[in-house]
Amino acid sequence: MTPAPPCPAPEALRRLGADSLDAPAFRELEAHVAACAPCRALLERLARADATETAAGPVDAPATVPPIPGCILGAELGRGGWGVVYEAEQPRLGRRVAVKVLAAAPDLDARARGRWLREARAAAKVRHPNVVRLHDAGEHAGRLYLVFDLVPGGSLRDRAGGPIPPADAARLVEAIARAVEAIHRAGLLHLDVKPANILMDGPPGAGWGALTPMLSDFGIAREATEAVGEPGASGTLAGRGTPAYMAPEQVAGRPGTIGPAADVFALGATLYALLAGRPPFQGATAIETLDLLRTTEPPPPRALAPKVPRDLETICLKALQKAPSRRYASAAALADDLSRWREGRPIRARPVSAAGRAARWCRRHPAPAALAVALAATALLALAGLASLWRRSERQRDRAEAALARALQGEEAADRVAVDLVAMLRDSVEAPERFVSQRSDDASRAILALTADLRRTPELAARHAAALSALELELALLRTTRTDEEGARRLLDDAVGLLAVRPAGGRDADADVRLAEALLRRAELDGRTGRVAGAAADGRLAARALAPHAGDPRAWDGLVDLHLVHLYIADRMTQHGDHEAAARLARDRAAEAGASARRHPDDPMLGLLARLARAEAAAGPPRSATSWSREAFASFPGGVGVPRRLASLLADAHAQELCDAARASVAERADATATAARLLAEIDSRALVLDAGPRFRADVMECLSQAGCVAALEARRGGRLDDARRHAGWMVALGGMLTGRGDDASAAHVMISRAREQEAKVAWAVDDRAAVDRALRAALAEATLAFDAAPDDLTPRVLIAGIREKYARFAAAEPERPRPAEAPR
Repeated sequence: MTPAPPCPAPEALRRLGADSLDAPAFRELEAHVAACAPCRALLERLARADATETAAGPVDAPATVPPIPGCILGAELGRGGWGVVYEAEQPRLGRRVAVKVLAAAPDLDARARGRWLREARAAAKVRHPNVVRLHDAGEHAGRLYLVFDLVPGGSLRDRAGGPIPPADAARLVEAIARAVEAIHRAGLLHLDVKPANILMDGPPGAGWGALTPMLSDFGIAREATEAVGEPGASGTLAGRGTPAYMAPEQVAGRPGTIGPAADVFALGATLYALLAGRPPFQGATAIETLDLLRTTEPPPPRALAPKVPRDLETICLKALQKAPSRRYASAAALADDLSRWREGRPIRARPVSAAGRAARWCRRHPAPAALAVALAATALLALAGLASLWRRSERQRDRAEAALARALQGEEAADRVAVDLVAMLRDSVEAPERFVSQRSDDASRAILALTADLRRTPELAARHAAALSALELELALLRTTRTDEEGARRLLDDAVGLLAVRPAGGRDADADVRLAEALLRRAELDGRTGRVAGAAADGRLAARALAPHAGDPRAWDGLVDLHLVHLYIADRMTQHGDHEAAARLARDRAAEAGASARRHPDDPMLGLLARLARAEAAAGPPRSATSWSREAFASFPGGVGVPRRLASLLADAHAQELCDAARASVAERADATATAARLLAEIDSRALVLDAGPRFRADVMECLSQAGCVAALEARRGGRLDDARRHAGWMVALGGMLTGRGDDASAAHVMISRAREQEAKVAWAVDDRAAVDRALRAALAEATLAFDAAPDDLTPRVLIAGIREKYARFAAAEPERPRPAEAPR
């Protein structure tokens, strides 16, 4: 019998996740650990996800509450491998504190005492408003203890419980990054930054804006010189920390490699967890987590949470680069970039290209690469406009489909493939240069093919439904802009079908909200194309999806969209002369909204929508937009802020009133500049009365530019070309006034771009080709300026796509396809 191979040394196990091991060596070591129970147990102690220092065994916690001088110990707050934390009171000082108590002296070895002393010294060296302060340290009755500030709000890990709003995530991590920078300037490395070690200071039940993050637990902190400058010492750091948040060099513990960049990586991992609701590397076991850390790039946060802003994702992924030199140079640099993002300024980080990410993925996945690359190549070929090659070669297409089928048999590998492909598709959809019609067609075909194949494995389809359906909704919007209602409907039908696939486990609020969004987008498209019955049916399905989640803030945006769709359907009914059906729909909507508000009396959104629905159903003069805005602002006090879709609804109400004033000025043949000046003064006055921020102006400008286009469209179709020119004129003048004073740059350029498009349509109506050419070029230039001012905003990208499409038709002397008439909203 062949003798069993000897167990690897502990140092080899500590290096299991290190980049210094090539793939064969890693697999050999992994195979041994899988078959060796003692090595598995040691590795689990080394890399257990919730431990803070697992290289050594745990120290027995005190069995009874020990006496600590000057403190009366109360409830236990937490328990770890190195002791217990108690809530305590210091009667003499009249304050409450947290006391960390280690084991009895006979149970302590030299390393445990050394750890206690290092933690005390490290905590004492740092003074920062976002670091938990150490008050005292000592030994009493054979027990070591540390006395800290009591931070009553619990840990960030426990408070979050999933993704949190991106703006809040950025603010919290920026504050902790500045605390980490203070630690580094004190000559220390923290080495255990993670949500569980960030305590939240604030009143119970407070919103994120009222909470202050406090970094705690210096248990494995080191002097920077000890970690970096002493080759003999840094090896002792191997495996200490939490694998899901550790930098690769920290897992390896190689001499001279661990520095401030390790804490930057942990900050990036913490930001990732807050954005995506899970750590960047999360395996079923410690071995798997270490394998993922070593061999994979983290899925882009937007692949897991599509609403994460693109620039914030870029910041997060830069901090998570495997090579320390590719991360931010310091924690302060990371904090500064987060600050730039929060203030709306350009960030310094630059995203990794899709091609670069694909190459990196292939290098780190030697085993499934033969399967995954075939799938990735298929999607990328489609996105590059080479779909015709598929059609020419049945053999090549069959081979690609077979490779996909084989990849789907290995669900874990397929998961990684799907995540990467979704990210690549999103890059292609969002890049403005991709918005030429042929490439958007290819992207649509690629995503429809991918969803069809994913549906063969319902669990896999359900896991990626959020990211894929979000892309389909964006592509549907683009195709609607191109008047390709049929193509938009195919995408919306697919998104609805994909979101209807649910894994075992019952209802999911987020999935129901996404399904309602897709249904309502399809209802809006049906209403636009005259399918009122279909729109009403989708509205009912959306209401059914949202009903179980009434009272849940996650459903607020969907409820606002549902209200808007009902208004839209009622408008279409009125246009077709069916006034009784429109009135009946308004009454039914008011009754449903009122019943929902009565079932959830504490939900401000339901109450406000019920009052809006009653007002729509009632006869008589409507309330002003300012009056409704005051009520909305009062319904969401204390810094909660008006939800995004509701803010858009209110902005549209203001825009319709302002556009009515512009229509009157146009009818009076008023000067365009004078009309624009009056509108701007009115916008400023309303913002002042409502004490609204800059977002209010930008929202009103966006809605006003759309309303102005509708006014110009109606004038043009009525044969009043001079009135159409005047509407375009006041839009150009108003946009110019805003850019002149530096306000709302993107919205202003969008307004001017749309106005120039209206000028092009008027010129086309009188067959002035030179004027069409000038106007379309000017429109494209303004749309590009809007994109430069707000690269994350979808509106400029859609504008660029539409203008390029129009210019292509103009160059081919092809008249614009007629669009069904739209009702003003």
